[in-house]
Amino acid sequence: MDDPTLYLEAHELQRNDAENFYQEFASKIQWRTDGLDTLIDVGSGPGDITADIIYPLMPVNFQRLVFSDIKPSMVKYCKQKYTHLEKSEFRVLNIETSDDLPSDLEGKFNHVTSNYCLQLVPNLGQAFRNIYKLLRPEGGDILINTAPYVAVFEGYTSLSKQDKWSAYLYGMEEYTSSLQNDDNPRQHMLDLLADVGFTDCFVETRERDYKYTWDAFKKNMRAISPYIHRIPVTKKDEFMNDYAEAMANLEWEYSLYNKSDRTIRMPYKQMVIYARKSPKQEILGNHSLN
Repeated sequence: MDDPTLYLEAHELQRNDAENFYQEFASKIQWRTDGLDTLIDVGSGPGDITADIIYPLMPVNFQRLVFSDIKPSMVKYCKQKYTHLEKSEFRVLNIETSDDLPSDLEGKFNHVTSNYCLQLVPNLGQAFRNIYKLLRPEGGDILINTAPYVAVFEGYTSLSKQDKWSAYLYGMEEYTSSLQNDDNPRQHMLDLLADVGFTDCFVETRERDYKYTWDAFKKNMRAISPYIHRIPVTKKDEFMNDYAEAMANLEWEYSLYNKSDRTIRMPYKQMVIYARKSPKQEILGNHSLN
């Protein structure tokens, strides 16, 4: 996921869901009465969702909007394309870090948003502790759209059993959500939020799937694959072809692949998260949840 232009060409699912998500849930954000809000978006990627959907939601006299991503290539692209947006900043940030957060970010925000980023974070407990720390001591809120289960990970598990690809698919736990195989991800998330110290927690999960053409599916999966950088250039096309075949052959409650029109459905669960940090509340719990 290092190529911003490739990702932009192939992220129709993420874009469509973000538009619907903010249309339905943006009203939950509790803006300041004076409009001097600060907001950081975690996992902005190439920045189009932050710029096109979140930026227009900001009050007219807002103080600060930060695009952030773990990938320097994404942040560089955002800065080049959206530097004209007033009061906007562009930062490399690993939301899962166990190091101290930058002093000009910790405790500086009224709001934290994120769209389809946290499913790629194995240690969700650490991520949400950091999200909590980003919010101001006097309080703030978070509005997050993520996916506790995505069938794409099943495809990689299948490929990892093939001799020709097993050497490239190591450390899979580092790229797989800790909720992927959780029987009750909603309750897990509610418990995690409470353990960190959030209040007024709202968590909703929805069963979803998205229909791709065969070629669009391979293009999208190539754009978001956490393993594609490991594959030799001469084998990348073969890898994506085999990955698509592995997905098409997954045993599911319905056939993922439709031979008649060469389309494939990708099942996933969408999770909507809203929560607040109460004024001057200390982080609670033993932080045992990941």
